[in-house]
Amino acid sequence: MTTKEPALSLSTICERHPTISFTEFGGQGLLVVPHTAGQIVLSGSALRVLELIDGKRSIAGIAEQLGKEYEGEAATHERDVLEVLEDLVAREAVQIAGLQEDHTP
Repeated sequence: MTTKEPALSLSTICERHPTISFTEFGGQGLLVVPHTAGQIVLSGSALRVLELIDGKRSIAGIAEQLGKEYEGEAATHERDVLEVLEDLVAREAVQIAGLQEDHTP
C-alpha cells in the first residue's frame, strides 16, 4: 500500500472501482482495471472476497461470511480478507466506499 491510501480496518467498507469490469470463468475471475491498464486474475477465497464486496458490508462482515463457507479461525479469515483487499486497493481495483478518485483523462 502506498502512503496516499488510507489504512484498512475491520470496520472499513469497500466497493469495486466504478471503471473495472469483471468476468468469471472456470472458477476464476478476471478483473480489468482500465485506468491502470491492469488485469488481475483471482481464484479461491480471493475471488469470493471480490464477490462479497457490495459497498455495504464491512471487511469484518466479509470475513464472517467467509467463515461460514471455509474452515478456519475467525482471525485467519480477517487477516486474509485484509490482505486481499489491501492488494486490490493498491492496484486500484477496489476503493474505500465513499472515497472515489477521478481517473478521467
